[in-house]
Amino acid sequence: MLCVGSRCSGKSTLAAALTEYVNAHFDRRIAVVQPVAEYTCTPDKSIVTHFETGLDPATQRDTVRRLRHTGADFALVDDLSPEVVPELLTLAETGCLIVAVMHVRGAAAAIDRLCNAPHGLSERAARALVAGQLICVASLELCAGLAGRPVLAREFLVVTPALAGLIAGGEFDRIDDAITTGRKYEMELLDEHLLRLVRTGAIDRKEALDHSRNPAAMQERFGRGGADDNTGDDDDGAGVPARPRPSPDGAAAEQKPPEA
Repeated sequence: MLCVGSRCSGKSTLAAALTEYVNAHFDRRIAVVQPVAEYTCTPDKSIVTHFETGLDPATQRDTVRRLRHTGADFALVDDLSPEVVPELLTLAETGCLIVAVMHVRGAAAAIDRLCNAPHGLSERAARALVAGQLICVASLELCAGLAGRPVLAREFLVVTPALAGLIAGGEFDRIDDAITTGRKYEMELLDEHLLRLVRTGAIDRKEALDHSRNPAAMQERFGRGGADDNTGDDDDGAGVPARPRPSPDGAAAEQKPPEA
């Protein structure tokens, strides 16, 4: 699984929460690999080992390589470097469930980066490896909420057989369309979630535009309403009809007869 997003978007927090869930509910061997030990997982039902790799990708690569010989069932790899991707995919082939954190926006961009990392393989083989090992991608954005608290917006992708085919074929430009049609798997594009947050009054239109991956298309969805107005004339800014206007009374509704 990939947790991606811009800096301070909550991706490392999500990865840590998933690690804590596994630690609290399953008897597993957990490895936590971080450049700097910012997060500490206290052993509960699982055995937890922490690795601090510094900022050197070579050190991170060596650490992930060694995990193959430790019998790790679950690994959190924070601040994943592209040079480490081949070792990570090899570790995943052993059956280890991996949550990796990357600094990139959007599920399609994250998959593109995985496939174009220096694998030492042909492009086709690298894409097939990613398609076979990747489970899902969560892309996060932290927005300023109207209630004065941060609001999390997210994009979510599940690697279904159809999406695995797109990844293996290098058809990254079709990934967004596949997310749109994958709602029964809880998939959703970032912009769709932002529009939903506007509709529910969690954030305003300007904040949605600031975090949008396609601001022009989002502005078009808003129609004639201003960027900060959540209830425009024709819609509420999220593709939902506005509140119905009160109907006129009978006298006002009557049309005047034409003048002679």
